[in-house]
This record gives sequence, C-alpha cells and structure tokens, in this order.
Amino acid sequence: MAQPPAYNRTKDFGADYPDQTDNQAINTELDAVSASVNGIRANLALIQRDDGGLRDGIVSKDSLAQSLKDELYAEFSGNINDSVLEAQQAAVEATNAAAAANADASTASAAKADAQTAAASAQVSAASASGSQSAAATSATAAQSSATAAASSEASASSSEAAAASSATAAATSATGAAGSATTATGAAATATTARNDAQAAATSATGSATAAAGSATLAQDWATKTSGPVAGGEYSAKYYAAQALAAVQVLPPLHRSGGKVSATTTAATVGAGAWRDSINAVDMRLAAPISKLLQASGAWTAGNNQNGLFSGAKAPNTWYHFFVIRRDSDGLIDAGFDTSLTAANRPAGWSAYRRVWSVLTTAAADIRAFFQSGAECLWQTRFDIANGLNVTGADQLLSVPVPSGMAARAYLGLSAQPVGSSTAVSVYTPGMAWQTGNNGFYDVIASTTYTHANAKYVLTNTSGQIAIRSNVAQTGFLALAAIGYVDPFED
Repeated sequence: MAQPPAYNRTKDFGADYPDQTDNQAINTELDAVSASVNGIRANLALIQRDDGGLRDGIVSKDSLAQSLKDELYAEFSGNINDSVLEAQQAAVEATNAAAAANADASTASAAKADAQTAAASAQVSAASASGSQSAAATSATAAQSSATAAASSEASASSSEAAAASSATAAATSATGAAGSATTATGAAATATTARNDAQAAATSATGSATAAAGSATLAQDWATKTSGPVAGGEYSAKYYAAQALAAVQVLPPLHRSGGKVSATTTAATVGAGAWRDSINAVDMRLAAPISKLLQASGAWTAGNNQNGLFSGAKAPNTWYHFFVIRRDSDGLIDAGFDTSLTAANRPAGWSAYRRVWSVLTTAAADIRAFFQSGAECLWQTRFDIANGLNVTGADQLLSVPVPSGMAARAYLGLSAQPVGSSTAVSVYTPGMAWQTGNNGFYDVIASTTYTHANAKYVLTNTSGQIAIRSNVAQTGFLALAAIGYVDPFED
C-alpha cells in the first residue's frame, strides 16, 4: 500500500490583513490535511479491525526478524525437546525393566503385573509430556505472532500519532478533523500496548508449558526407576517391582557358593565370577565378572578392580591372608579384599556382608606363594620341606604345617624314612587322638635295616595348624616330611 502524502503548510495566514481572509488558501490547506489524515486512516484500516484488533494475515512467521525467531526458539525448544526425550527414554527403560521382571520367573507374576502397570503409567506420562511440547510450541508461535503484531502496531501508532500531532498543531483553529485523527492515533497506541501485553502473557504461558513438560518427564522417570519409596498413591516404580520379583525368585540356598575360582600372581589375587550367600545367610552376593585386588605394601583399601585389597596395614612376610568378597550396603556392589582376620573384622565401614573365598600365604619376601586351586583343594606349586632327618621318639611331637590360620584343615603331607638298625614305625595324626601300639597301631612310615618306606597322607590339623608325630622307638635323623597342599574346609 502507498504511503499517505505528507502535510506541509504552504500558506502563511499571518501575512494577510485581518479583513483579507484568503478562503481559497484555507481550503487548499484543509484539503492537504484531509488527504494526509484520510491516507493515514485508509492505511490503518488495512491492518486494524473496527474492534481495535489486528486484521488476519497482517503478522506472519516470515515477517519476524530472524534474531527474534532464533531467540524464541532457543528459549522454548531446547528444554522441551530434552524433557520429552528424557521422558521417552524413561518410558523405554520402564518397559525394559518390566520385561526383565517378566523373564526372571513365572512365580513373580504379580510383581511383573505391577511393573507393567508402572511402565504403562510412564508411557502415559511421556505422552503427556509430548502433549505439553505441542502446547508449548503453539504458545511459542502465538508469542511470536503477538510480539510481531505489537512491534508493527506500536511503530505504526507512533508514526500516526506524530503525524496527527503535527497536523493538529498546524491547523488547531480550523482542523477539527485533525484533532480527531490525533485521538484515533492515541487509541492505536493503546491497542499496540495491549497487543504487546498479550504477547508477554503468551510467552509466560509457553514457559509454563515447558515447565509442565519437564515435570511430566521427571514423573515418567520416577515411574520407571525410583527405588527410594512410592511414586504416588502408595504405588512404586517398575524398577522397584522388578527388583522385588528378582529377590523373590533368586534367593540362594544357605551357605551357597558357586564359581569364584581364585588365582594369583606374586602381588595380587583374582576371584572369578561367582555367587555366594553371605557368612550369616542374610543376603545373596553375586559377582558378575572377575575382580583382582592387590596385596599392597602401603596405602588403604580402595574399591574397584586392580585396586589396593588389604583391609588394614601392609603386607608382611610368611603371613596368611584370608581373601573375601564383600557387599556394599547402599547399593549391593560386590568387591573383594584381604584380611588377617578370619571374620573380615577390618573390612571398610558400609560393607557389612562378607564371605571368605580363599586364603593366601606370603613368602619370606612378602610375595604371594604360588598355588593351584581345584575346588577346595590347594596344591603348592613348590612343596614345603617341613623336616629332613627329623629325630622321632616314643612321645608326641607337634609340628606346624602350612594351612590357613585359625582353622582345622586337612594337610596333604609326604613322608619318607631312612634305613635304621632296628624296625621303626611312625604315625602322623591329629593332635589329641589316642596313640595305639603294637599290632593295633596304624603306622604311616616303617623302616628297618633292609628297606625304607615313603607315603603320602591327608591329616587333619588342629586350629593352630599343627599335626602330631610319634614312633614306636626313638631314632635319630629318621623322618623327612614335606607339605604338598591342603583341603580348605571353608569354615562352613
């Protein structure tokens, strides 16, 4: 549309004599004012309805400045999209958790149903979040349109008001129509202010919609994964019900142990994946992957694979260390570590449940002594020479053998005798057992002037790791004794 003609006064009426009114000049000036005012009104009618609102189609998305569109988009779209994505992800997690609960066991069908219901609720919440996104997008579009209308109307109003004011000043004494135009322009300014307020209200509404979408996403996440308490109305999340179902069908038998084979280097021990009931049969302990712990010379125990494993102090030579799996109270995480205590008395705070899985012995250099493990049986890679040329007598002798400290274990021993001048028989047995003589005795090594004898035998030690030796007669330098291994009783 063409711009209305500008009004410029061409006649100076003050130059005329009072009795010489130039009527034609007055008409010419009023005609010019009329043309300018009517042009303004005609242009204003193109953008404004009779009720004061903007005509349809005046403000479009394309008429917005790119900087304003970018600002509105940055303000409203990012958080909404993120919230919806989080809600959708939460719904997927809820569905997966419910499916996992269903697969765990048919005996947990009731808990599975609850999990599926919670997952459905999460999906409804996600749908609600998506709806909130649409509402927020609509509000943002309305805000853009209203803001553009406000800016355009306010600019037009300012221009109209300035033109009307100029016309009214020039023809104050003769242009009643010009004064009306000024009034109209003032009304247009008020309308523009109202439109701007509407735009601000629409922007506030869009922000509220985005907040509602974020709240829906949070609720969906809670329905999927919250475990600290009910989500709403006494109902719990899908993850909670899944955990309940898992606990209902997967409690291990009392004192259960499976897997968990132990191997070692000179500085660390590794326990393989396995499952145990803890030492007091209170909780299950499941290790999904092997974990290695260092028998450190300094530093504190640290959670995690290949971290310090000694619960207290520093490693020492010729010392037994019991190897445990432990469980963290807060989240059930399984870790491992060493202790000289048979009951893991020095384990870190917050790790209440434990179970001994093996024991290791250090060398004179404080390295872990090499061994082979097969179930409960330990075989030393290098045998222990306990005695060579031991004097035997007709009285009990107690000898220490390498078995884990603090428990009675079956030591696996090798024995051999030297030729002697008279027949000599030696028994190796558990301390406290009665010695039997004569033909009723069961001898482990017998030798005379004509032959020698060797034997291998399992002998139960006392809790101090000792065995008893006794012969029918005293002999000097008679017996050689070596430790081959032992059978761990696993104290349970």
